[in-house]
Amino acid sequence: MSDENAQVDWSLLPHQPLKFFGLAPTFDRKDLKRAYNRLLRQFKPEKHPNEFQQIRAAYELLDNQQRYGAAATAPPEYKWQTDDGAAKPATAAERSAASQQPVESAAGGAPELPATPAPLPLHQRIRHEPLANVYRQLAEKQHKLPYDYYALAVMSDAVDRKDGQQFLRWLLQGLAEHRCDRALLNLLYEYLRGPLAIETVAKILVAVSKTVRTDEFFPLTESLWHRLLRERPFAEFRKTFEVCEANLRDIRIDARLAFTIEILKSAIWVADPAWIAQAFGLIEENFQRIPPQVQNDLDLLDFLRNYVAGRPDLATAHPLRRRIDEALREFFSGDAAKRDRTVLQCQVEMAADPLAALAAFPLKADEDYSNFYTLWCYVSADVAERHVVERKPANVSAWISRGRAIYEGIEQRLMRSKIYARWTMMSTLYRIAVGTVYFVAACIAGLLTLPMLGSGFFWDMIMPWLAIGGAICLCLFIQFRYVRPKWKAYEQTQLTRLYAEVSREELAGFLQRSQFSHQELRDLLFNADITNLNYAQSTADHFQQDYALAIYAMALRFQV
Repeated sequence: MSDENAQVDWSLLPHQPLKFFGLAPTFDRKDLKRAYNRLLRQFKPEKHPNEFQQIRAAYELLDNQQRYGAAATAPPEYKWQTDDGAAKPATAAERSAASQQPVESAAGGAPELPATPAPLPLHQRIRHEPLANVYRQLAEKQHKLPYDYYALAVMSDAVDRKDGQQFLRWLLQGLAEHRCDRALLNLLYEYLRGPLAIETVAKILVAVSKTVRTDEFFPLTESLWHRLLRERPFAEFRKTFEVCEANLRDIRIDARLAFTIEILKSAIWVADPAWIAQAFGLIEENFQRIPPQVQNDLDLLDFLRNYVAGRPDLATAHPLRRRIDEALREFFSGDAAKRDRTVLQCQVEMAADPLAALAAFPLKADEDYSNFYTLWCYVSADVAERHVVERKPANVSAWISRGRAIYEGIEQRLMRSKIYARWTMMSTLYRIAVGTVYFVAACIAGLLTLPMLGSGFFWDMIMPWLAIGGAICLCLFIQFRYVRPKWKAYEQTQLTRLYAEVSREELAGFLQRSQFSHQELRDLLFNADITNLNYAQSTADHFQQDYALAIYAMALRFQV
């Protein structure tokens, strides 16, 4: 046994998941997620697939209980009730009491009748009798206990497989007769999480809905609905769910809400707009009934909904965006063992090629990356908790002088760039053009007053200046109303181009060398001394709006 295995008491699973994770009975979902992430840092699915499956099953069980409002404490160990009591050996006290009873002789009383042998316990019969005979006799039994249905389900795999569904049929028959039997429900829960053929999933869900017609249906079958979404067309999911919902009777809106909120994270990627609107409508109509433990899920669904609505254009604009989009979809709807892997591959790819990250997210005002960025932050932070070693925050105050050096280096590169040279030339031409227009307008105004000269002192001395002043005022009006806004827009475009082609690369290089987070670099830039630096403020403002560098900084956390 490895050292890692020695630190974990696997004997606590599957019956004591709470103790396995080291959680108090009053834990919440955040506590559970932290404990789960801590274990996955040791037992990654690629290296420890069996251990991962055990950890994941325990996590999903407790998370399921939290979301559906079930008791989070582990139930006491279940003991099957059997009718084998007659087969149990007598205790020493019973044997002693029996030996003290008077025995009538054959001459003095009624003759002794031979005692009827007690039936053997089922587990002994299975060892000593043909299994088919035991199975047949137990199946013919009139009044079966839950344990009998469990035994029939297990034996059916060996003697009565038929279409492979006999195990499920016996469990459902048992639940039809013993509706609240916790052991049979737990067996059904584990069975539905097993490796079932995807072609049978829809029929299984319908069969379960005909027997388990209460709130228990949703937590029992949730994992199977996720599989149906992943591996079959959405139309099959929708039709199956409608049939199952029609079979349910004694259900509360709370369980329906918990199920809808969870399943939407997967369904929103493949469902039609009408179904999505209907699901969100159910949530909004019953918003007051939503428990606090799933409020964060609601916020996440809002971002998902907005992202998916703009996804066709946003996600297909660049190959890297398509890769990130695939990672997001896999994370929210894929198999638990694979969802982290796609995110990690994407992060490592971005960290190795900063230019690709910068090209994927240009500084365009007509594209809104906010929903995408929020989702990617959430996913990155979640995956990082399981795969990235926490680092100490940088001491930004010790780097303040370095902040000015960054600005100075950027300005030196800016002034050597072709964009800056063209902008300087255009600025000179603009000033010359404006000055020329003013001069020509003044000259024309003055010339227009020449025919009026000699008409008197007022016309000779005042009118030319009034005409020139009027021409200048008209030019000022035209400049500030029409020309200047266009020039300012041009200047802003040039500043954005300078940032995109020069400053971005410099800042990306600094992030790579320093391993600063995006927030740490922001603090450095906004606290640095920018006296006599012409483009420092523009650089800082553009950096604050630059999603590409924020995404790249996140990717650097995953750099190997």
